[in-house]
Amino acid sequence: MTEGTPVEPIVLEKNSAERFTLGAEHFNGRQVVNLRVQWRGEDGEWNPSKKGLTFSIERWPGFLAALRDLDARMRAAGLLDTEAPTA
Repeated sequence: MTEGTPVEPIVLEKNSAERFTLGAEHFNGRQVVNLRVQWRGEDGEWNPSKKGLTFSIERWPGFLAALRDLDARMRAAGLLDTEAPTA
């Protein structure tokens, strides 16, 4: 991804007042992965909160591997439906 290449973020509803966004963007001169909680203002617009995680895009492969490992561990512990799609 080069500077200025738009990547539409993935949005997951948390509740009626908050949502999660997951995306990749150019920030402060570097490419980052941004996982953020957004809140809905009184005007109905979504605003980023301080809650979240931002890291260099070079760390994405390790982060994704860790999520897959966590998914497998939660399934093994019976915390997730084994029929549900995997990460």
